[in-house]
Amino acid sequence: MQLTRITFILIPTLLMCQSLFSQVVNYSYSDAKRFNDELYKNCPQYQGKEYVKLSYDLLKQIEIVKVDMQEASGYPLLSEVLLMDKCNPELVYDNNTEKFSIKDFNPLKYFLPIGSFFRIDGTNYLVRKTK
Repeated sequence: MQLTRITFILIPTLLMCQSLFSQVVNYSYSDAKRFNDELYKNCPQYQGKEYVKLSYDLLKQIEIVKVDMQEASGYPLLSEVLLMDKCNPELVYDNNTEKFSIKDFNPLKYFLPIGSFFRIDGTNYLVRKTK
C-alpha cells in the first residue's frame, strides 16, 4: 500500500521534471555543415565531409533546454566560456537578445566543458555538452 502511494506521487513528478528539462533543438546534418563552415571559415582543411560528420556527432552531444527565467538566472553565463575563434576571429558571443534565434545558435563555437549547464546570455535557454 505504501509503495503504491509513493509510486503514485513519484511518477507524475518525474514526468513533470522531464517536461521542464526537455530538449529544445535537434540539429540536422545541414545545421552541422553550416556551423562547421562558420567555425572553420579561414581553415578550409577542416571543411571537408569528414569534419562535417565530426561536427554532426558533436552536435548530438549538445543538450539545450528552456527553463523559466528565474531558474535560468542561477546558471553561469555562456559568455564566460571561451570561443573557438582560431579559424574565425569574427566569431562573437550570442548575447544580442534582439537578434537571437535558437535555431541559428551554434554551440560548436564554444569550449563547453562536459556536464555543466550554461545560460545563453539574455535568454532562458541552457546549454551543455553531455559527453
